[in-house]
Amino acid sequence: MPVALSLLAPRVDRPPSDYEDDESSCSSTESNATVRSSRTAPAAHPGITLQRASPTQTTPTAAWGPSDFRLPPSANPSPVPSRSSSPLPVHYASPGASSSSYTSDADSEPTSPLLGRANARRTSWWNDDARRWWLMGSHPGDSRRRRRRLRRETRFGFRGLKRQMRRLIRYPFFPKQPTSIILTLLVFTIVAILITLLLMHILNPDKASLPWRAYCSIPSTSTDPPSLPRAPADEHFTMQVPVDFDPSNPSESLVSNPFPPSYLDDIPPAGVFLGVFTTDSAVERRMLIRSTWASQERSRFGAINADGGNGTSRTIVRFVLGKPRSGWERRVQLESETYNDMIQLPISENMNSGKTHAFFSWVAENAWVPPPAQSHLSQWSPYSNHTVDPPPPAPHDPRSGLSGAKGRWVRPDYVAKADDDSFVMLAELEARLRVELDTALRGAAAEKAPRVYPASQPHTPSEENSRLPSQVLSAQSQSKAWHSLYTSEYASSMFPNTYTDPLIYWGYLVKNHFMAGELYALSWTLVNWVATEPIIKGMTRGAEDKQTAKWLRLHPRASEIRWAAERCWMYDHPRAGTVYSHGFLFPSEATRVRRSILSLLRPLKGLLAPAASTSESAPSSTLAASPSNGNGIRSSDTVTYELPSPLLATTPSYSYSSVSRFGTHYTFPVGNLTPLQSIEALVEGSAMSVLFEGGPETALHAWEKREGRRKRYEGNRVGGTVVVHFIKKNEWFLETALALLGGEEIIEGEEGWTAGTETTQTVGVHEGDGARTKIPAAHQATSRRHR
Repeated sequence: MPVALSLLAPRVDRPPSDYEDDESSCSSTESNATVRSSRTAPAAHPGITLQRASPTQTTPTAAWGPSDFRLPPSANPSPVPSRSSSPLPVHYASPGASSSSYTSDADSEPTSPLLGRANARRTSWWNDDARRWWLMGSHPGDSRRRRRRLRRETRFGFRGLKRQMRRLIRYPFFPKQPTSIILTLLVFTIVAILITLLLMHILNPDKASLPWRAYCSIPSTSTDPPSLPRAPADEHFTMQVPVDFDPSNPSESLVSNPFPPSYLDDIPPAGVFLGVFTTDSAVERRMLIRSTWASQERSRFGAINADGGNGTSRTIVRFVLGKPRSGWERRVQLESETYNDMIQLPISENMNSGKTHAFFSWVAENAWVPPPAQSHLSQWSPYSNHTVDPPPPAPHDPRSGLSGAKGRWVRPDYVAKADDDSFVMLAELEARLRVELDTALRGAAAEKAPRVYPASQPHTPSEENSRLPSQVLSAQSQSKAWHSLYTSEYASSMFPNTYTDPLIYWGYLVKNHFMAGELYALSWTLVNWVATEPIIKGMTRGAEDKQTAKWLRLHPRASEIRWAAERCWMYDHPRAGTVYSHGFLFPSEATRVRRSILSLLRPLKGLLAPAASTSESAPSSTLAASPSNGNGIRSSDTVTYELPSPLLATTPSYSYSSVSRFGTHYTFPVGNLTPLQSIEALVEGSAMSVLFEGGPETALHAWEKREGRRKRYEGNRVGGTVVVHFIKKNEWFLETALALLGGEEIIEGEEGWTAGTETTQTVGVHEGDGARTKIPAAHQATSRRHR
C-alpha cells in the first residue's frame, strides 16, 4: 500500500548573506542548475514519496495515489536546509515555484556565531596556498624549478619563517593573554641582564684590587719594553738589600722615599706640553681645571715654594677637543678667544676614533713651550734652532718664561696627554719627567763620560751605568759634577745629535702592556714619528692608550724606547671604587707603608744566576740587576729578597686601604663631619679615615691628629701624588683640590718637627681579604667600618 510521509524539518534562521552564498555555490555547477529546473527525483521505493512540510505544519499528511506529490508553495519564502533527517531522497518543488528549495551540503553546516562561517575562505597572511596575481594562472608547482625554489624558501626564506612562527604561536605554552605576555617579557629581561652581567664579569680583567702597597714599597726600575702582558697576580717583587738586612727593623735608607733625588734642582727644567682631552659641553670642568691645578702655586711650585716656580716655567696646559656641535660652536669660539688655551682639531669629536693621532699631528706642527730660564742652557736644548714668537698667553701660563730676551718659544721635550677627569699636580709631573730625561741623557753619554767614584766605594765596570750619581759621588762633588754636565761646552762634546732626544714613554703601566690613558707622556722624537709615519695613519681606531703602545712597538728603534712606569703615585679617586682606587696618598704615609711591607721580605736563594748568565732570568721588578757569585750574594755584599706571593693564603694584603675598598660604595666613617673633616677622612692612613660609629675616638680627637703639609711631604718640594684619575663628579674634583692643594703648612705641635724624627705607632694585625698584615694600630678600625 503506497504511503506518503510528510516530515517537518526544524526551522533555522540564517542571515541573508548565507543564502546569497548558498545560491552562488549552487549556480557554480551544472547539476545544481538542473535541480533549479524543478525536476522530480525518483522515489527510492515504488509508491512511496516524501513530502516536505511547510514550516507551519505540525502533523504529517499522507497522500494516496500512483502519481508523485509535490510540496505546495511554502508560507515562508526563505529557503530551508536541504539535509533531511531521513535517509530517503527528497522531492523538490514544481518548476513554477519562484524559489528553489535546493541548497548545497555546505548549507547544512552549523551556523553558530561561535564557530564562524564554515565555508568562508581563508585569506590570512599565513595561508601558504593563496594564489598570487603574478603567477598568471599557473600553479606554483607546475615547474620543477619553482618547486625547488619553494622548498628552499619554505626552509630558509620568508615562508619558512612564517611556518616557524605559526608553530610557535600554536604551541600550548606560548603566552597569549596580556598578563602572561608581560610576565614572559619580564622573565626574559631579567635573564638577559644576568647573562650580560656574567659576560661583563668574565671579560673584565679587573677583578681584584691592585697591590699598590707593593708598588710603592718595591717600585720597578726596569725601562725595557715589556715583552708579553702580565696580570698583577703574576708579578714578583724582589729587591737587593745588604747582607746584614733585618726585616724586622729595615734601615732608613731603604724605608725613605726614593724620590726626589738630591740633585733634582741641578737639572734644567723639562719643557712639557700637556694636552687635556675634553668635549664642547664640559665648560664647568674646564673652568675648574683653570682655577685649580693649571694655575695654583701648590700645583706649579710644589708643596714648598723652594724654586719659585722654576720647575714648571716651561710647562704649558692646553685643552684639546674636536669640532663642536652646531649648538656649541659659538660658545666654544667665545671661550677660546677669552682664555687662549683651546685647540680645535679638524675632526669630529670622539674618544677612540683618531683623536689622539690628530692631536699628535697638530702638536708636531704647532706645539711650543718657553725656553729654559738660564741663558747657557738654551744652547744645550736640542731644539734651540726652532723658535717662534710667544703665542697669546693663557691665564694659567707660567709668567717666568715669558719675559726677557729669551721670550721666543722652542719645541717641548715631552708631549703629554691627559683626560679632563684627571687632577694633575704639574710640579710632580715635571719633576719626574725631568729626572727621566736626565737619566736617559746620562745613559747615552756614559761611554764618553767616565764617572768619579770615591776610593772607598767598591764597584765593577758593569755597575757604572746602573747607579745614580747620588750613589756614586760624594756629597761635596755632586753639585760640581752636575753643573759641569749641563754646561754648553760639555753637552756639545758629550751628546751627539742622535742622543740629544732620548726615546721615552712615561706613564702608569697597565698589565705590562700599555700606559694608562689618564696621563702619559712621549718624548718629542716619538711624537714627531707618530705624526708622520704612514703606517700609523691606518691604525687610529681603537682604545687610544692601547693604540699608542702599538704604535711605539712599530718604531724602527722600538727596543731602545724607555718604558718608564710610575704606579705608586697615580691612582683613582678614593670614592671611585675601582681596582686603582685608594685614599689620597702623601709621602709620610708611603714611608709607613714601605716600612710595613719591607718587614715581610724573605731571602730568596739561587734567584740570581752567575755573572756569565743573561739578565733575562731576573724578573722585571728587580730593583737592581747586578752580577752574582752564584749563591745569591753580589760582590757588593747584597742579597736578593722577595715578597710572598699574593696568591698564597698566608700572604698579607698588599691592596689594603684605610679609606676605600674595591666593589664597596664609599660612606663617610661617621656622621656629622664638617667639610674639612670629610676631606681628612679621604686621606690614606689618617686618623679620621679609621673612625667608626661607637669607636673610642671622636671626630674632634681625630682632627687634632692630622698632619701639616710640611710633615706630609717630609720637608721636600715634590715626591707625592702625580695624578688622581676617575673624577666623574665635580664634587669629587673639589674634594681632590682641597686634599692636594689645601691644608696648613704646619699644625700646632709640629713646630719642632724635622724629617726623620717621626716615630712609628704600635703595630697591630689587620685581617682582610683572607690575609694578615701588620699595620699601625690606628688603622685597625677600618676593617670593622667596611664590614
